[in-house]
Amino acid sequence: MPMPSYRAQVVHNEDTCGFLGTETPKYVDWEITTLFYAALHSINRCFELQGVEIPRLHRERREAIEDKLPNIAKSYRALKVLSEQSRYDGRGEVDSNSMEEARKLYSEIMVEIQKYA
Repeated sequence: MPMPSYRAQVVHNEDTCGFLGTETPKYVDWEITTLFYAALHSINRCFELQGVEIPRLHRERREAIEDKLPNIAKSYRALKVLSEQSRYDGRGEVDSNSMEEARKLYSEIMVEIQKYA
């Protein structure tokens, strides 16, 4: 089965976040995670458009972002941390404030990426 395009994956993750949001704060941990992966796939798409090799490891992606998209590096790192907290530390570590922060970070990333699309 062919892999979906990065853009299609972004839309899917955004839709999933919206769907999960109907039960907020019940699934805020997964909402944050879907935003992180929507950002990750948006970055991959941006790299693809720039002709940059798509990083396969998170470390490689972080380094590529710092090199090619430095204006989003801080927001990306912070969103990644929120996502990790929600996935590994459990729902008790994230709340509606965490979701607001994730949305803010995601928006910052997407605004910057739009300049490259």
